[in-house]
Amino acid sequence: PGAAADIVLIDPKKKTTFSAKTHHARVDYNPYEGKTVAGAITEVFVRGKHMVNGAKFMGKLDGRFMKRTPRNFN
Repeated sequence: PGAAADIVLIDPKKKTTFSAKTHHARVDYNPYEGKTVAGAITEVFVRGKHMVNGAKFMGKLDGRFMKRTPRNFN
């Protein structure tokens, strides 16, 4: 109870070409623009909600700030 997972399903037999025109973000660039990689995202679930089906964004943007205690990695 109180825990949630984000799940991404990938088809390893498909290929993906990165593009700012096709990603689901609020920026107009992609640092990997034009690069083709093996694997394609088929489904995305965030906190139990179906957010992406193939290339179609189905959810709503509802990110939340999660306050964390600062860490010292020294």
